[in-house]
Amino acid sequence: MITARAGSSRLPNKYRQLIDPFFSILNRVHDRCSLANVEHVTVVCPDEDVWRYCIRRDLDCECCPPDDRDVTRQLLEAADRLKTEHIALVTGDEPFISPKVIDDSIAQYFRQNVTFLYHDHPKGMEVRVLSTQLLRDIDNQLKSYREHGTTLVQPERSFDVSTYYWSSLFHPGFDIDYSVDTPEDLAFAQKIASMTAWDAPAEEIMKCASEIQT
Repeated sequence: MITARAGSSRLPNKYRQLIDPFFSILNRVHDRCSLANVEHVTVVCPDEDVWRYCIRRDLDCECCPPDDRDVTRQLLEAADRLKTEHIALVTGDEPFISPKVIDDSIAQYFRQNVTFLYHDHPKGMEVRVLSTQLLRDIDNQLKSYREHGTTLVQPERSFDVSTYYWSSLFHPGFDIDYSVDTPEDLAFAQKIASMTAWDAPAEEIMKCASEIQT
């Protein structure tokens, strides 16, 4: 599942900003996620504008009712609709999300037999994998910050969670943030996109970013 919203103050409507002449950030995230070995790719959003954008581009989407920022509930409803017991979450500002990292994170999640796994580096290639039951527990217990559906599970929270943090991308460019949250981030991402294929592996993207910053 991909969470996307329109309300960024630093880069308004960033989901539809073009990363290359043809594709927006959200399109790129969706297309790269579709390369992973997952059954469904769906966008979950608290904004009607994002929902309309997804409909126009034939992207599967779950949208909160108007003025409802409850992304947590939408994530759970999407999981129930898809009848899935486990979900992988990414954010809509990660245009270089790696399908291999998604696959490896899911495999590691089952290998470690945990309820929550977080592939946390490099930033902008982050994946969270969790059980639908844990998401249901979060939905029942969480009273605030419900629009931040992918960042809810932290060790200090009072959920029954076995957490595993890991990273698989120890390559040049590991310390670079690949997410897009500011105009400067967008310009950097556009430069990377102009020098790599849309389906380039993470290692190639990281090498390119490292060379740009050198």
